[in-house]
Amino acid sequence: EIREQAAGTLHNLAIDAEIRGVIVQKQGLVPLIELLSPTLGEKLQEQAIGTIRNISVSPQYEMEIVRAGGVVKIVALLRSFSKPIQEHAAVALRNLSVNPDNKAQMVRDGCLPPIIACLSSAEQKVQEQAAIVVRNLALEAENEEPMVDNGVLPPLIALLRSPYEKLQEHACVALRNLSVNDINESKVAEEGALPPLIALLRSPDKRIQHQALGVLRNLSVSAPNKVRLVNEGALPALVAILRGSVIELLEDALITLRNVTVEPESDLHLFQDGAVAPLVQHLQSEDPAIRKAALGCVRNLSANSRAKAHVLRENGLQPLIAFLTANDEELQENAAVVFRNLSVNADNDDKLVWEGGLPALVALLASRSEPIVEHVAGAIRNLSCGAANRPKIAEGDGVRLIVT
Repeated sequence: EIREQAAGTLHNLAIDAEIRGVIVQKQGLVPLIELLSPTLGEKLQEQAIGTIRNISVSPQYEMEIVRAGGVVKIVALLRSFSKPIQEHAAVALRNLSVNPDNKAQMVRDGCLPPIIACLSSAEQKVQEQAAIVVRNLALEAENEEPMVDNGVLPPLIALLRSPYEKLQEHACVALRNLSVNDINESKVAEEGALPPLIALLRSPDKRIQHQALGVLRNLSVSAPNKVRLVNEGALPALVAILRGSVIELLEDALITLRNVTVEPESDLHLFQDGAVAPLVQHLQSEDPAIRKAALGCVRNLSANSRAKAHVLRENGLQPLIAFLTANDEELQENAAVVFRNLSVNADNDDKLVWEGGLPALVALLASRSEPIVEHVAGAIRNLSCGAANRPKIAEGDGVRLIVT
């Protein structure tokens, strides 16, 4: 009873940030951690873990708790039948997992299985704390594969369908962190994450939209996932974001589309879903990142014959010509590819020339970038098939640059 009263007093004292430091300085952590033993009863455990929870709020003491061997004992309390003890333990682990120096050590100390089990807890508060721990631990590259190997994906994916938006958001962030890993990319999709993630793109909560989109952006790098995203119906949801007014979502949506449109199967879907008009609009964005990502999408789409004509109808030539003259080789190369693809169709040639594309193309023959020169030369060759275009190509330095 004396220990219980002392632990209760420390629990109260540790609410005060300054007194937390005194408890640590007076070597209070080790005896508190010893009180977490299941042989000492729930009352002592609850007071001790409540104190440690309070101390763990202060970042400067997080590593002290880990060094004192606290993680193993705290993790064991996640299996407690006492809801207050379980919640205190989950919150303490959440606090400890914020510290970058603790993340790998917590996994080595065996926290994954019980934390992952808590993701399926009947208690929403415990689920939320566990989801935050998983989210934090997934920031450590060393933890990414062990977490998936320990079965974290199914309960995280289940949380995407939770009626609670906080749980949806934490699950999205955790999956976003895990999906940075190349090996995990396919596993996340194979476990069935795509349908709920795509559904969350229409969430009324912009933070959830942003995080779900971040996961899809990561997943879209994998070749098998590009096809999966098309088949699971991601394109209409992504195009809807392009038409929307939420600037924060645009870049991720465009990059995801750029990645997916490498696959020929996506072209027809995007054309049918009306992606060309908003893409042309974003070619003229004030944000350089959005312009670049939109151009990457148009580059891929320009290989599709129906999309080519639509780019011209949506007045896409002028911004494309501007990219040819940009002081950025990546932009120049992508624009040159679009012109090369557009010029394959003889019906487009007159428009390409009359709107001023030819001088900018000819000027790029002097580029030091071999890929740029190659694509430009291909476009000019296609344009030279038109009798009316030949004299214009020969004007100025055209012939000299071609000969060179």
